[in-house]
Amino acid sequence: MSKIWMPLAKWRGLIDGDTCPMCGDQSADENEYSYKIAMLESGRLQLQKNQFIKGYCILIAEGHYSELHSMPTDHQAAFLRDMVRVGAALTTLFGADKMNYEILGNGIPHVHAHIKPRYYGEGTPRRIGDSAGVHHLTAEEYQQRVADIRSALQQLENTQHERSTEKRYLIK
Repeated sequence: MSKIWMPLAKWRGLIDGDTCPMCGDQSADENEYSYKIAMLESGRLQLQKNQFIKGYCILIAEGHYSELHSMPTDHQAAFLRDMVRVGAALTTLFGADKMNYEILGNGIPHVHAHIKPRYYGEGTPRRIGDSAGVHHLTAEEYQQRVADIRSALQQLENTQHERSTEKRYLIK
C-alpha cells in the first residue's frame, strides 16, 4: 500500500490556493525560509536561508497557479524570462559552472522555480537537496548577498537594454 503524502482536503486547499503559504504577504522582507530580493515582472525573488548552494534562490509566481501550463501565456513567458535572467545574474555574480532550474510543486502546488547555481568540484554533482546539509550565513552576509544579487540583476538589465538599443540602430 502506498503512503499518502498529505490528506486530500489539505491538498485540494493548496491546489485551489485557499491555504497556499506562497500566496501570503509578499511585502515581508524576510520569512522563515528566505529573504526577499526583489519583485520582478512575474513574481517575487527570494534568497533561501539555507545556502547549501551559494546563491540558491526561489522565484515565486505572482498569483496562484498550480501549474505552469495553467498560467496565461504572457505570464508564463514573463516567469520564464525572469527565471533565466536570475540564472544569468547568479552565474555572473558567483561564477557558477552550471545553473539548475527546478519547477516542482509536489509539496506546495504554487508555481515557483528553485534556481540553483552549481560549481565544478561539488561533492555530489548528480544529487542535490536535503542530503546537501544546512549552511546558514550571518545576518550581515545575507544582507550582502541580497544586495549583490539585486546589483547583478540591475547590471544585467542595463546590459540587455544597451544591446537592445544597439540592435535597433543596426537595423535602421
